[in-house]
Amino acid sequence: ICKKSHAVERARRLASGLPVGLRLKSHQVVSLASAKPVHLGDMLPADGRWRLMIFAGDIRVPIQRKRLDALGSFLQCDSTGPILKYTPAGDDIDSVIDCLVVLGGCPRMSIEPDDFYDIFRPRKGTHGYRDYQKMHVSLSPQQTYINISFRFLDDQSYHHGHGHVYEQYDIDPYIGCIAVVRPDQHVAFVTNLDDHSGMSTSLSSHHCHFCS
Repeated sequence: ICKKSHAVERARRLASGLPVGLRLKSHQVVSLASAKPVHLGDMLPADGRWRLMIFAGDIRVPIQRKRLDALGSFLQCDSTGPILKYTPAGDDIDSVIDCLVVLGGCPRMSIEPDDFYDIFRPRKGTHGYRDYQKMHVSLSPQQTYINISFRFLDDQSYHHGHGHVYEQYDIDPYIGCIAVVRPDQHVAFVTNLDDHSGMSTSLSSHHCHFCS
């Protein structure tokens, strides 16, 4: 009971808008690669996969970039991590656990989609095409870039409004968090970007579902 209470309190502190045990509420974000506005819920089809929703915050801040890179290295290279541990050999790297990154506060044009670990833009399928639809942007309300490149960012757009996803989930863009989301879009666990072991333990507790 104490461990569960601690986990719930940690989730409230990091992202009160992502309550553990409840369905994830969908909000609009913008694709880093294409500038297309999408709802997070549309990126979570009921296909049996678990999701790591990585809210990396403003990666122009060195510590946030360092945290995201450390997490990418762990997920991509560490054999004890959940991706390499549970993904069958020969399958796409996201076939069991899918990683989605939502950046906050940084303009889309200030970021290169290729400046990240492969786990966040994996090569998939027979021909190894990269999947760039795993990284999304959420701008802070103070940033009002309105031109053809920025019109569908998570700010005031021409046609789709503003998603304010960090505000909606009550996530500090200078801290960020990781949310483990079940295949039915319910939040299972929320923790710090640096808590690799806690994230892995949360997913390991459901390992029977990966094997079924």
